[in-house]
Amino acid sequence: MLINQISKLNRSDRIISRRKCKTVDSGNSSSLVQQFVKCLELSDEEILDKFQLTLDGQQITTDQARHFIAFVRQEVSRNQE
Repeated sequence: MLINQISKLNRSDRIISRRKCKTVDSGNSSSLVQQFVKCLELSDEEILDKFQLTLDGQQITTDQARHFIAFVRQEVSRNQE
């Protein structure tokens, strides 16, 4: 679901790297996905400082988060082609 949302957002917004990463209301998951995508230009550490990545309500490990970030970056890049 998240990847589908990211793919849809990426198709409608091709200039992701020029947008600023800012804090959004955590109650709106669509806004969080948009914000996450806009922050992909940041380092893994900066992204991890801004977002708490969870799976089934449990925070994932730093290693898992880095793999997830890399995966999302790859998907976004692939959808830009």
